[in-house]
Amino acid sequence: DIVLFASPVYAHSITGTMKNFIDRISYWLHILKLTGKYGVVVSVSNSNGNVFVDDYLSKMMEFMGISVIENIDYSNINPLSKQDIKSIAKKIEYYLINDKVILNYELKNNVFKVYKKAYKDEYSKRIRDSHGKMTKEILYWKNNGYFECNNFQELFDLISGNSDI
Repeated sequence: DIVLFASPVYAHSITGTMKNFIDRISYWLHILKLTGKYGVVVSVSNSNGNVFVDDYLSKMMEFMGISVIENIDYSNINPLSKQDIKSIAKKIEYYLINDKVILNYELKNNVFKVYKKAYKDEYSKRIRDSHGKMTKEILYWKNNGYFECNNFQELFDLISGNSDI
């Protein structure tokens, strides 16, 4: 129900291991694979740089269709209190109970529109020219009805089973 991306801060960036993981699933960015899921980003540092890790990991999640509900920063100079942890847990619980909320809709809708245009143009070109294979992303969009959606809300509804498409 919750996707968690976590990384210690290495030179104001994520670790090489986390970068390799994201690279291996990067095609999920193109197919919005995790649409309808909620996400939490955790960054850990000795002193600073959390904001850079949070921004990067949040962006990767949002581009996969995830609604990021919390960025948890932990550092030795800014440790989390028990009250902070309780507040974060309550927020996560709220979204799990009310699971039809799309956060950062405008960004997700813009990502959806960019991919739809690019893939639809490429799909039409491949059909007109009758050459070459279509990319796996285009086939995924075609086979899963993404091209029938006009915006991210319709895609969200399709994936969550609330659509007539």
